[in-house]
Amino acid sequence: MTWKSTEHNLDIYAADSWLARLDSGGDWQHRGDSALRFLKAMWNEGEGRFFIGSAPDSNAPNVAMSGLDAELWPLIAVPDFKAKADRVIEWTEVHHGVDGGFDFNSDRDGIWLEGTAQAALVLRLSGQEAKAEPLLKTIQGQITPGNLIYATVNEQLSTGLQVGPNSSPGDFKYYRLPHIGATGWTVLAALDLNPFVGRAGQTSSDKEPPCPRN
Repeated sequence: MTWKSTEHNLDIYAADSWLARLDSGGDWQHRGDSALRFLKAMWNEGEGRFFIGSAPDSNAPNVAMSGLDAELWPLIAVPDFKAKADRVIEWTEVHHGVDGGFDFNSDRDGIWLEGTAQAALVLRLSGQEAKAEPLLKTIQGQITPGNLIYATVNEQLSTGLQVGPNSSPGDFKYYRLPHIGATGWTVLAALDLNPFVGRAGQTSSDKEPPCPRN
């Protein structure tokens, strides 16, 4: 794959910020700062949202696509981005919102339950509990017989992405199957647990790098 992902760089930033606290002799902060520079380059001030990543074979932002996780995760993972929450949430509601939840991308062809749980968590951590409650209600109706959460409400859901460099564009889809990711994010939302910080009921509101408390 020749494009660089906002989601993946956010993961790198969060992990390296933790590691920098745990191993002061490592090069973790430098690596985390590199990922953070990429994230800042993916911010679209005019629209009030984050790009999904770079275009293939380029450092330029991919302006043709959007991904829900790339919009929401920065708001609870990066202290510098907390102030952007209102604008990003508003943009996301317009471009990813569907009745009862959120779609992965902006074609709005169904409910992505993993992302809907992510949105519920971000809304709760941003002080918008009233908006989170209908999302949690949607998820409560999507529990499998094995007590997991389905990936989707409808039979399949498009993402606009592809599985690998040699596969067909748009072939990465979610299906109505039990899904660990959707279940995990639902638990996080129910507990108000920020996975990037490692503490319940907190956003990355200060300049302290994310790290669990001992």
